[in-house]
Amino acid sequence: INSLEFGSEEWVFPSVRGEGPIKNVRKTFLVVLGYAGLPSEITPHVLRHSFATVANGMNYSELTIAGLLGHRSGTVTSRYAHNVDTALAAAADRVSAEIARLMGMALEDDNLIPFAGGKVG
Repeated sequence: INSLEFGSEEWVFPSVRGEGPIKNVRKTFLVVLGYAGLPSEITPHVLRHSFATVANGMNYSELTIAGLLGHRSGTVTSRYAHNVDTALAAAADRVSAEIARLMGMALEDDNLIPFAGGKVG
């Protein structure tokens, strides 16, 4: 795969049959893994777990990591301690940049730029 084709302005992965987004992401996920040169054994859960692990290693709080992953916390305190969406987006950007750095890449102007050889994005 040399590039990803986007067939809709509304959906990143539009349904091949009918309107709306795809319903089962497994086939599309395998295509994305192939494009990224990653093994097909990787699952969305593995990526979420890895993202959370990196965020934890960057000393983000459990509450922030839960927010990054879209988890709802049932504690009384969490009902009062809300993270602002912009703060979560900034945290997500920092964690993504750290993952890119660990993979030998740099995030620059919303594009992945490899440190050495090869085209990434």
